[in-house]
Amino acid sequence: MAGIAVAGIGNVLMGDDAAGPYIAELLRSSYEFTPEVDILDLGTPGIDLTGYLAPYRAVILIDAVRAEARPGTVVRYEKPELMKDFAAVRLSPHDPSVAQSLCLAELSGKAPETVVLIGVVPEQIGLGDPMTPAVRDAAATAAEFVVRELKTLGVTATNSRHGRTLIGMHDLFSNDQLVNR
Repeated sequence: MAGIAVAGIGNVLMGDDAAGPYIAELLRSSYEFTPEVDILDLGTPGIDLTGYLAPYRAVILIDAVRAEARPGTVVRYEKPELMKDFAAVRLSPHDPSVAQSLCLAELSGKAPETVVLIGVVPEQIGLGDPMTPAVRDAAATAAEFVVRELKTLGVTATNSRHGRTLIGMHDLFSNDQLVNR
């Protein structure tokens, strides 16, 4: 196993559930990483998450998560925390859960040694809902958490933004209209 994946998980059509892909795109457009880092938008991978985990020595997942906190709060979970409640209520709206996918990867002998989930507590998740200001405002903080996690794994991220504007998927939609950019 080699490399590190930073993987955004979520449905971009479901309001705050788009937090993972949105933050992954924020990282991709704002930082330069060493070649060993793959920034991925996995959408809602379900059981396929297990296969996405296999090739990497470390995976940082980014997702909307349920937690006893205000919307927009950024939370961090490590692999043991993610796996301890295999049958418990899922942290994310994706099926199977991250815990189930990690357990399958462990059973197959192909689990990354390091798995961290950076989560953002959502305010609303509904088909066609826009991302809420609380979650959008938390995106930069969550991205900084990811950059810090990468630093602990020996990766330096260089800020490459230099005045570029991020036009994310939610910046393209306004009141169900496509805005041409």
